[in-house]
Amino acid sequence: MYIQLAQAIFNGAVPPITPVQAMNRVLTQFTAEQLAYYADRVWEQPRVAARNVLAGGSAAQQQAQAFDIRGALPPGSAPLPQPFGYWRHIVYAYMLESTNIASVFQRVLFEWLHGERLPFPSQATQMWLRTTEQLFFTSPQPPSIRALQSDIRPDRGAIRRNAYYRLLGLELPAGATDGRAYVKADAANRDLVRAWEQLLAETWRAYVNVNNQNGPNATDVLGMQELVRELREMLTARRNLGALSREEFDAVSFFAWFHLALLDNTQVITDLTAQSTSPALRLKKVADLVSVPIHGKSDSFFQMADAMADVLEAVETGALDAAVQNLYVNGAVAGSLTQSMLRVITHWGVTTGHDVKGASRALAAAQPVALPSSVGVAGTTNRVQAVLQ
Repeated sequence: MYIQLAQAIFNGAVPPITPVQAMNRVLTQFTAEQLAYYADRVWEQPRVAARNVLAGGSAAQQQAQAFDIRGALPPGSAPLPQPFGYWRHIVYAYMLESTNIASVFQRVLFEWLHGERLPFPSQATQMWLRTTEQLFFTSPQPPSIRALQSDIRPDRGAIRRNAYYRLLGLELPAGATDGRAYVKADAANRDLVRAWEQLLAETWRAYVNVNNQNGPNATDVLGMQELVRELREMLTARRNLGALSREEFDAVSFFAWFHLALLDNTQVITDLTAQSTSPALRLKKVADLVSVPIHGKSDSFFQMADAMADVLEAVETGALDAAVQNLYVNGAVAGSLTQSMLRVITHWGVTTGHDVKGASRALAAAQPVALPSSVGVAGTTNRVQAVLQ
């Protein structure tokens, strides 16, 4: 959601500004109170039925709340951001957390707030420090929709891991967790990975055969439709009446904030002298600075975060029920589901070792998958996606 806010600021700025300037405005010019209010307004925007739970009040009530909060802001403070954007599927948070990004930035805050081991932060980055600590490392107080921690659920990391397991049937890699126990629910989508890998394999076969005019065409459209239906039913069963929406929202909010900081050489990254050409390489430099290891396939996790969210959002909303061909026929169209699916097919194999491109390969049995853990950024590509343009 913070990336969409930066996009909106970039598009509407007069005079024009650069993408990184728009990112810096979000990261360093809004207070924690403003961004918390912004997040709650994003929550209240219309969304699909699976996520439509605990919605906010009427438009008139929201306008009155906005007026009251604007009036309470100190003179000269940054204008209150409008609720642009939405929150991504929980798989976006899972992929980013698998890099160990949370531990890296938690250590950055610890070092900057306790001593002078790191380079001195600029005034702008000191604003980021204060905002980050208040937003994500202090328990939000009601009525914030992100107020999940309590005596019943005291560990935010365990809350996220419970949600990942229930919705995706996935465990975090060993290096991306502190090892503390979490509640592993009896009702969980343990079969989701099996169906997902089958869909990847079927999509790859369809993509290879889409322009086949002469030989046999192995595309199984009905099989793909069945897999999409199976995935949708598994996901929506766990989301019954909006269950897990707040957990998803909090997880995505948390990781979107740090993802935004890494998308370009923002002020935070510059102050850490961690400038580079991709989010994974920037994260590696920051991690080395604070002596925290990251996953060796971090670049692949970054590549899959938005791409897999694109596909699973389309699955959940039913957008693919009668249009499964959108997964394999629009490879040349920028931003298409085909591009997202091809990216996932490639990088899923990198992170799991499962060759989903092998058309005759026997797919793995339904098991929760613990993705391999390693240190460093071996195999990181030097590819940078266009940012905010």
